[in-house]
Amino acid sequence: MIGTIARLSEEKGLAHLITALRILSQQNTTVKAVVIGEGPQRQFLETMANDAGLAGKILFAGYRDYAYNYLPLFRVFVLPSLTEGLPITILEAMQAEVPVVASRVGGIPAVLENGKTGILVEPGNPNALADAVNRVLTDPQGSIQMGKRARDAALTKYSSRRMAEEYQRVYNAILRTGGDTND
Repeated sequence: MIGTIARLSEEKGLAHLITALRILSQQNTTVKAVVIGEGPQRQFLETMANDAGLAGKILFAGYRDYAYNYLPLFRVFVLPSLTEGLPITILEAMQAEVPVVASRVGGIPAVLENGKTGILVEPGNPNALADAVNRVLTDPQGSIQMGKRARDAALTKYSSRRMAEEYQRVYNAILRTGGDTND
């Protein structure tokens, strides 16, 4: 099961996920996907999926409260964004030990260490996306290890506790310098 949680808008690159799923389904007839989210491209993406012969292989689940609760159901989390900041869904997938395949855009490369805590692909390349997802699906042991490393990294670097410690460090530095943070 491939999954994503995203706004259904052009910048999220979900059309490339559909193309990648078509490629994958030719290699693996049991592959399926779930897309959680809503947005202006929903009808376009559903039509594209049906036209690609993916009826019954991709579920557009719509918006779900607490969507992160569905992450453990995914064998791989995919975010094929064309542009991005730092998506919280990637951090949530990492914390859930779900292997992540994502585009090399925005803040994503700073979070995912390619080949260790996730797999990065060039944006807009459904062939590379399909290859990366296939790597995860065909290497269960490696995927489990990737998920564990991702969880460790997420909890070490991006947990709420870590964020609070960093705020405290900044506040202490401001107090020590009297507001001059150029020290």
